[in-house]
Amino acid sequence: MNTSFPLALCSFLESNSVEYSFSGSRITILHPTLTIKVVSIREDGAKEIEANTSFQIEIKSAVNSGHKEQVITIYEDLWQAKNEVIKSRLLAILGKGEVIFARKCTVAAISAESASLFLENNHLLGSARCRYRYGLFYKKSLVAVATFSQARPMTRESGVLSSFEWVRYASLGSARVVGGMGRLMDYFVKMVEPQEIMTYADIDWSCGNVYKKLGFKFAGVTNPIEFYVHIKTMKRISVKKIRSDRKYRAPEFNKDDYTLIVNSGNLKFLRTFALL
Repeated sequence: MNTSFPLALCSFLESNSVEYSFSGSRITILHPTLTIKVVSIREDGAKEIEANTSFQIEIKSAVNSGHKEQVITIYEDLWQAKNEVIKSRLLAILGKGEVIFARKCTVAAISAESASLFLENNHLLGSARCRYRYGLFYKKSLVAVATFSQARPMTRESGVLSSFEWVRYASLGSARVVGGMGRLMDYFVKMVEPQEIMTYADIDWSCGNVYKKLGFKFAGVTNPIEFYVHIKTMKRISVKKIRSDRKYRAPEFNKDDYTLIVNSGNLKFLRTFALL
């Protein structure tokens, strides 16, 4: 294993007085109990890093039962590309950041520009297309953002529902905004009156327990997504894009320069508001 990436992560934990043990590709946080799985891209040159199918099954079972020790997977390319976002998110999970109570915040619709800038700086996946954007403000500062899609008709057992996707949620830096997701969701429900909200939890970071607390029901697991990561530049490209973009079929594109990685997929959750 290339040691610079996992040791850099360990050094970050030490600098924040986090107790841990490190063995193989796993870092175990002692307080609170948390396991970080590190995936090094440069370990053995070009190769495939496959998704853990048994882990997906374990996650699905855990979501249904309501019990799961938290496991996070951090890939070397994302550690480089989204270093500050990952560090901030870890600090928030470990209770090392500021605690802000959503009840002390104000809620308002925000512009596309404000939402995009906030998400690029505070969400692992950055910004994404959406229709509705809301923010929580604490002492006039934007501390959390939630975005939602436009309505789509979805056929359910009860009939055709007007369904919206909860696209993104992020809080500022390492801050933990207690009740932030619920406050923003309630505001969206009040303003738009959706019949259904659908959302996803990234298995590499979450078991989706927060959605269950907000009244969402587990609706399934999506397939893992494949990516190619350049061994030297750490640039990540989805396999789907490679298959659809002609430039990746040119002779100068050499797959031997890339590592194929497969993430863990997503957990899907639904909440209906049909009786509103």
